[in-house]
Amino acid sequence: MKLRHNRIITDALREIRNTFSRFLSLLVLSALAVCFLAGLRATAPDMKKSADLYFDQQNLMDLHVLSTLGLTDKDAEALAQQPGVAAVERAYTVDAVVHLTDNDYIVKVLSFTEDPGINAPRLVEGRLPQNARECLVEPLLLEETGLQLGDTLTLDTGGGDYADALRTEAFTIVGTADSPLYVGTDRGTSSLGTGKVSAFVLLPLSAFSMETYTDFYLLAEGAESLLCYDDAYTDRIDSLTDNLEAFADQRARLRGEEVIGEANEQLAEAEQELADAQAEAEQELSDAWAELADARAELDDGWAEYHDGVRELQDQVAEAEQEIADGQTELDDALVELNDNEQKLTDARAELDDGWQEYYDGRRDYEDGLDEYEDGYAQYEDGLEQYEDGLAEYRAGQRRLSSALDQLNSGEAQYSAGKSQFDQFAQQLWTAAIQAGLAGGYPSVDALLSAAAGGNAEAGNVLAAVMAGIHEQLNTQIRELEATLSGLNGELEKATQAVAALLGQITALEEQISQAEEAGASEEELAALRASLAELNNNLSTARESIPQLTAGISQAQSGLANLQAQVAQIPADGAAVIASYQTLLASRRELDDGWDEYYDGMAQLRAAKRELDDAKAVLDETEEELADGWTELEDARRQLEDAYQKLQDGEQELADGQAELDDGWQDYYDGLQELEDARQTLAEETAGAQAELSDARAELNDGETAYTDGLAEYEDGKAEAENKIADARKELEQARRDIEDIEECEWYLLGRNTNTGYVSYSMDADRMGNLASVFPLIFFLVAALVCLTTMTRMVEEQRVTIGGLKALGYSKGIIAVKYVGYGFLASTVGALLGLAVGLTLLPWIICNAWNIIYTLGPIQYGLEPVTSAVACLAAIGTVTLSALGACFSTLAAVPAQLMRPKAPPAGKRVLLERLPFLWRRLSFNYKITIRNLFRYQRRFWMTVIGIGGCAALIVTAFGLRGSIFDIMDKQFEEIYGYTAQIGLVDKVTPGELREVTQALDEDPLAEGWLVCCSASMTAETDAYTVDCTVQVFPDQASMAPFIHLRHRTDDEPVTLSDDGVVLTEKLASLLDVQPGDTITLDGDSRVEVRVADVTEHYIQHYVYMTDAYYETVFGTEPRQNLVLADYPVEDPAAEDLERELVGLDGVTSLTRMEDTREIYGSSLESVDYAVILIIVCAAALAFVVLYNLTNINITERMRELATLKVLGFYDGELSAYIYRENVILTVFGVAMGMVMGKLLHQWLILTVEIDMLMFGRQLSLSSYAYAVVLTVLFSLLVNLAAHRKLKKLDMVESLKTVE
Repeated sequence: MKLRHNRIITDALREIRNTFSRFLSLLVLSALAVCFLAGLRATAPDMKKSADLYFDQQNLMDLHVLSTLGLTDKDAEALAQQPGVAAVERAYTVDAVVHLTDNDYIVKVLSFTEDPGINAPRLVEGRLPQNARECLVEPLLLEETGLQLGDTLTLDTGGGDYADALRTEAFTIVGTADSPLYVGTDRGTSSLGTGKVSAFVLLPLSAFSMETYTDFYLLAEGAESLLCYDDAYTDRIDSLTDNLEAFADQRARLRGEEVIGEANEQLAEAEQELADAQAEAEQELSDAWAELADARAELDDGWAEYHDGVRELQDQVAEAEQEIADGQTELDDALVELNDNEQKLTDARAELDDGWQEYYDGRRDYEDGLDEYEDGYAQYEDGLEQYEDGLAEYRAGQRRLSSALDQLNSGEAQYSAGKSQFDQFAQQLWTAAIQAGLAGGYPSVDALLSAAAGGNAEAGNVLAAVMAGIHEQLNTQIRELEATLSGLNGELEKATQAVAALLGQITALEEQISQAEEAGASEEELAALRASLAELNNNLSTARESIPQLTAGISQAQSGLANLQAQVAQIPADGAAVIASYQTLLASRRELDDGWDEYYDGMAQLRAAKRELDDAKAVLDETEEELADGWTELEDARRQLEDAYQKLQDGEQELADGQAELDDGWQDYYDGLQELEDARQTLAEETAGAQAELSDARAELNDGETAYTDGLAEYEDGKAEAENKIADARKELEQARRDIEDIEECEWYLLGRNTNTGYVSYSMDADRMGNLASVFPLIFFLVAALVCLTTMTRMVEEQRVTIGGLKALGYSKGIIAVKYVGYGFLASTVGALLGLAVGLTLLPWIICNAWNIIYTLGPIQYGLEPVTSAVACLAAIGTVTLSALGACFSTLAAVPAQLMRPKAPPAGKRVLLERLPFLWRRLSFNYKITIRNLFRYQRRFWMTVIGIGGCAALIVTAFGLRGSIFDIMDKQFEEIYGYTAQIGLVDKVTPGELREVTQALDEDPLAEGWLVCCSASMTAETDAYTVDCTVQVFPDQASMAPFIHLRHRTDDEPVTLSDDGVVLTEKLASLLDVQPGDTITLDGDSRVEVRVADVTEHYIQHYVYMTDAYYETVFGTEPRQNLVLADYPVEDPAAEDLERELVGLDGVTSLTRMEDTREIYGSSLESVDYAVILIIVCAAALAFVVLYNLTNINITERMRELATLKVLGFYDGELSAYIYRENVILTVFGVAMGMVMGKLLHQWLILTVEIDMLMFGRQLSLSSYAYAVVLTVLFSLLVNLAAHRKLKKLDMVESLKTVE
């Protein structure tokens, strides 16, 4: 039994190896399903945990306390004693303007403490402030302004209530920091500048000089241990808020009484000061008027005496002036004659001057020409020098190129020699590769070397093997030659020794013969001895003849051995050395080619330089001729100037003689004129003396008049100033009385974190991810599970023959099932664990980092989410394992004999198209067999179509979801909203303040229109739902139409705003579950029921629209105007001036650009885009795996059929086309089903993932369908290419095997 288990396990492992692609597809599908389900489900909790940890680390406030009349230390001390309050921090918040050269930036100035206190900043760069003149800034401020650490930041708090809020205006930037109060991109609005706050600045408490605090921040007891976005935390804070409301009312009442008491005391002091000042001013004015009356009487007497003296002086002057007039007549006649002579002389002088002018002009022209000639000559010499330098450089370039040509020719010769030697070796290498059977994959030795040099491991291995073979062959030959040489040396030594022995024997025999002869031996004995000597001589000759042969053999062997050793030394040591030699040869060729290119470039440059030198030479020759002509012209001009100079000198002499005569006549004239002037002088002196006396008298009178006028003006100014001051003081007192009367009852506001925009928007974004994760992964999981189920079922059916054999051999059902159940269990378990590990880390990391683009939070906190993780893993493992188990036991129910026979194919029958002869006859044989195959195996058809359709539907839905999210921005802010800014008005705005706002808009040419309306926050209630909304009230439909376009979403028909009901936005109506004609309850300052007249298209936030008339009907009072909708081009640079003017008005509290609101929502939705893109990528990956898996199973099941077709003569292309046609038709059906399923899934998913504050688009764009079709077709094409490779490797022998 144990042996059978081991064999089954071994067989299962072998099955995994043989069908690894199927095993891998099951693993990947399980991993994708678990990764997507567990990862997306864990993302929203991970986001909230990460935010909670960051808020706890930075001590984000649990409650924010504001007061309409400020907060005091006594308030803080009393608040700290309240039950449930863990800590209270006093704080300041003011708005300021940072004036820079290129722009003004509005900032929120916040206080902080270093304990760390509540809302502790997180230091990003630099250090914390160490005194009241240092500050921290948001990193964004440095990016936008270009400021750096160490720079000075000047804060202008404006001229209002916060003009002196700071002890100084200049602060040194010592660091950058993030604040938990501003985790998002919204920084709020301001009453300064354009109203848009750009960043925040953090100052120590000691930097503020305000009498009261603007904010208190509270930490609740036990809140830190709770997850901030859980209901438990919300309940804890709501409970604390409810407990503090009575305390807040009490402290507000005490503060209000304190403020009113202080104001009344100051008013009484001001009234007493006014009464004292008025009495003092009246006494001073009375004394001044008496002094002015006395001065007026003295001035009148002085003016009478002055006028008598003036009349007497006028008579005396008239008589003297008559005598002077007669003398003047005589001088005038003489002057006429002198002027005539003067004119003649002037004409002559002018004529002479003209001559001189012509002379000087000619002289200047001559000098200019001479300078021009000298300049031209200098340029000529410079050009000549440059030409000679260029010619020398040209000749040097010729010599360099000639040298380079010699070097290149030498290099070519060396390269040719090396190339020839390497080619011989390469041919030897290629011959060895062919003999070794290693060159099958390469057409030539060059292809082999190129592949190896390119890093092809297979080619490198071939080279290594061939080189090893060559070296081994050479080494074998060397060893053989060495053995031969050793044998020859041994034989030579033996032969030498034999010759020596034979010589010794012959010598001994010769002596023996001599002795025998001397002894008289018989002839027979001598003959025998001589025969022995002859034999020895023959043997000696034979031995001596073998020695040269052996010597020659040894020489030949030594020569062969030397040649072989030289070959071993010359050929590369291994494949790497061959590649190195080949690469060196290629590098040499490239260097030579580069050298030739440089040579030819140099030749081209040299030719160009020669042409430039020839052109320069021609220019120089032409310039030399022009200079010669110019010198001739200059000489002619010089001679003409000398002649003109002599003539002018003669004319000067004649003119001097005439001038002398005229000067004598003028002297006589001037003498007479002097006499006349002396008479006039005498008259003038006498007249001046009299006039001086009169002037002195007049001056004294004028001074008196001036003094009187100044005194009178001073009296009038003083009287007016006193009256104005008194009037202003009375107005101020009256205003102070009205202000005291208008002081509203002090109110405290207890605000939780849900009023913080960044905190709330992050929660909404996390909820949006949670909604997305609650639906989409389940669909994704179902598609993957369906394909896994199909894979395992068809795998077991494919193995029915093997199962029958095992069952016939006596294996039990359980043991047989272990193989297939274990196969599925192992694939799904490994895939599930891998998907869980990736899903719980990678997906949250990607999505959280995407959100961190707009949110400033701490590091990601990963969570396991045990329930979701366990369910995902068990579902994936269970789907695959149970499907394998069910398929096994379904198959094992049959007897072995039945299982060991192939499963009978479905009975053939006519398909639907065969019943349409006119169409069926037009189809070719290939298409007929394809259609019959598709509809014959309907289960295979529908499983494939459903798998492809499911993946296409997922892609359609993912792209559709992305389009639905982003399309709403254009529709909301470009089609529905017709205005570009909202201007918030003060509460109880006066007609004058409202008139200032409307007048500013009317007078500015940018403003295209405006509308004053009422906007209020209320709660809309029905039995089905309760939700906060904004109620906007307009005068009528006509005035509202240009600014807000009411229409139905489905048919674009306009919606009428009538006087008998309200218009709800579509999302609000859906939440409240109401239709036109129903009623809802609005709860604000009062609680009323309103009739729903119609529903309008709207995407962002909830609005209730009504007319002024209907508002008065249901609320019983007129709507309070507090909002202006304005339409002007905000992109125009002049728009900032208009916004600055509007924000500076007393009646304006804020100005919000709709463009900024769009950016806030857009940035939030852009982060959602990352999650949607992730979904698209995962859906596309699933689609590819599904298509590949189903196609692979289809081919595996039909292996025998396809092999038979191949044996029958089908080419690889025809066989692939046989499968392609089926895949294409299946893809078309699958895509068509996916489009329908995607449409339905998109509509359902949009309604599921929406959050309360937004309504996503309901329309599915054509681009979503197009993307899904293109991706599915692309994946189908890739799968078909993979299938083609598998079909090419199909073994045709399979078709000849028989099962029975």
